[in-house]
Amino acid sequence: MKFLFAVLLYMLPQPISNSPERLYRLKKDNGAYCEIRISQEKDQVKASVFAWWDTPSGRHGIFSGAGTRRGDSCLITEPGQTCRLKLVFHQQGLDAVFQECMDENIPEDFNGRYFPARKSLQKINSR
Repeated sequence: MKFLFAVLLYMLPQPISNSPERLYRLKKDNGAYCEIRISQEKDQVKASVFAWWDTPSGRHGIFSGAGTRRGDSCLITEPGQTCRLKLVFHQQGLDAVFQECMDENIPEDFNGRYFPARKSLQKINSR
């Protein structure tokens, strides 16, 4: 039940903005997976993370934060939390490194190359 509630909470619509959102996913051999939802407006990046451990207890992790993109990388933080997420953007996807995120149930096992889960969640407006 807790897992269902967490999934529903994670899937709630985000506030509408002009920035495109992208969803990236990492699947582990043991069935665990992690999704990172990214939205960016100019150099400001927001990220929401949902990690599913694929255990009978329904263990999962959640983290969200924001940061400033510098070149191809960004450090995502949230005031008052020790968890940090370093993102490096590539044409094929992004590399994610979680640091000090055990309180959020997102261990370093979820570090790695994330690939787009599907096309952009919102069309990118051409300027």
